[in-house]
Amino acid sequence: MAKRKRRNFTPEFKAEVVLEALSGESSQAELCRRHNLSDEQLSKWKRQLLENAATLFEPADKQSDTSAERIAQLEQLVGRLTWHLTSQKSLNLLELTPMEQREMVEALRTDFSVRQICETLGFNRSNLYYHPQAARV
Repeated sequence: MAKRKRRNFTPEFKAEVVLEALSGESSQAELCRRHNLSDEQLSKWKRQLLENAATLFEPADKQSDTSAERIAQLEQLVGRLTWHLTSQKSLNLLELTPMEQREMVEALRTDFSVRQICETLGFNRSNLYYHPQAARV
């Protein structure tokens, strides 16, 4: 049985159909038949338009603030991923003793969480907290 190809509607088409429905020129059922849409789909588009209509009137600087925050988050993520990549390439982790691993984690702890450091470097977090006891005689 062949899978039916999913239809993709442009934002312009959605806006045109929703505005026509909201204007009252045609009933919702008539629009659905004419454009071969389900009643649910048109209702969802109308709801999305009405929920997001207020954002059209927001000042441009507020939208740019949101964009700037998102860009900062993404830059931070790129920095972390770069650090992950370079640390895995440059360190020969198999030769580090548990004490050296602890020291490395402590040095990086100011910038990254212990979980992130251990995941990246391939350390077990439990090793960081384990302190061997002196040998009993």
